[in-house]
Amino acid sequence: MIELLKYTVPALIVFATVYVMLNQHFRKELAMQNLAVQQKSLGETLPIKIQAYERLVLFCDRVSPQAMIFRLNEGEMTVGGLRNSLLLAIQKEFEHNVAQQIYISDTLWEVIDTAKSEVQQMVLKAAEGLDLQAPADALVSNLKLVQAAMPIDPMNKAKAAIKEEVQLLL
Repeated sequence: MIELLKYTVPALIVFATVYVMLNQHFRKELAMQNLAVQQKSLGETLPIKIQAYERLVLFCDRVSPQAMIFRLNEGEMTVGGLRNSLLLAIQKEFEHNVAQQIYISDTLWEVIDTAKSEVQQMVLKAAEGLDLQAPADALVSNLKLVQAAMPIDPMNKAKAAIKEEVQLLL
């Protein structure tokens, strides 16, 4: 029996040592493979994420009141016509960019959604009390006053949040 133990105990010790070493080696290999996959994935998704941020900055620029007025205000428009055009343009731009939310943080998406809603409220507030058949210039003037009364432009706030998140990404 003692003779059997002389051979069995060292064999078990060698087996346990090899088992532990191989187990550690395979774990390290798996971790390295996972890291390589993550790096490859990041290399493929980073450009897409940056493009999403770029599109959202473009969205902010396109729905800023000044840009929309310049783009949408036609010669003989009325307050009602311009108000509707502005609100429709905001909604269309938002719908066009809604898919970008999968590439950005939920917090940033909330900032962008809030900014969009604030611009819509600015348009509605500027049109409030105006004759809908009056020339669109009255709405343009009121919109500038409403915007000037705001402590910070909602679209500039959204662009700042986008830039901040991009800096964290890079």
